[in-house]
Amino acid sequence: MRHNETIDKYIKQLNQYTSYEYLELYLDQPTIEKYKVLALHVLTEENDQQESLLLSAMLVQIALNTHDRVDKQYKHSSTKLFKGQQLTVLAGDYFSGIYYHLLAHHGNRDFIPALARGIKDITKLKLSVYYHEYEQMNDFFQDFIKVESMIIKHVAHYMEKAEHFEYIENWLMLMKLKYERYLIQQNQLTFFHELILNNVKQPLTIELIDKHFTEWIDKITGKLEILASNLPAYLQPLHDFNMYNIYDFIQSSSSLMEEGLSK
Repeated sequence: MRHNETIDKYIKQLNQYTSYEYLELYLDQPTIEKYKVLALHVLTEENDQQESLLLSAMLVQIALNTHDRVDKQYKHSSTKLFKGQQLTVLAGDYFSGIYYHLLAHHGNRDFIPALARGIKDITKLKLSVYYHEYEQMNDFFQDFIKVESMIIKHVAHYMEKAEHFEYIENWLMLMKLKYERYLIQQNQLTFFHELILNNVKQPLTIELIDKHFTEWIDKITGKLEILASNLPAYLQPLHDFNMYNIYDFIQSSSSLMEEGLSK
């Protein structure tokens, strides 16, 4: 894959930015969603400040994902876990602070309001999705697709590349579902799986969730094939990435994380 070395370079940089020795004593290293790095890469590729734009947007995404872990991971509060809860909040704030410093340092202050609007919009959206009871899993997916793509949507508008965002939005959800389906098959429950189990009234088992993932993967894949008929050249790497083996994708991300932690 032509962009793979570039994406791996960004992931190494993000691992360095999010590595903090004290936090690592109590918290897992944050997961970096490689597919979002790729989406940001193709959107910002023509900008001479691409690196700071991409890294700052991903740091915001990582901060938001970190804050998501608080309520679910520490819902059974205890004195022992209280410190972990506090540190999770502080870790998210710390990652947010890095993005602001990064943009200010590189003179990209006009990008700060764009990300701030993204943070505001995704926070409002999460309040309506995370604390809403859904009758069916399909209804949940229809709303969550907006959560998954909100920060990148604001980057696309900033780069004046929002015309084909329907493709990007669906592609991001496809990658999310492939990733989450792989993990659930490995018996690794994530925040996303717990959100479904807690917020969807429809009786669900892990097997039924996996079945719904498969159905939606097929549904979105078909939609992307139709949208791809009018795809601009800069989005072609996303289309090509659909062919990338999800197991190799996860393994390469894990290897990079382990390499970053060993330094």
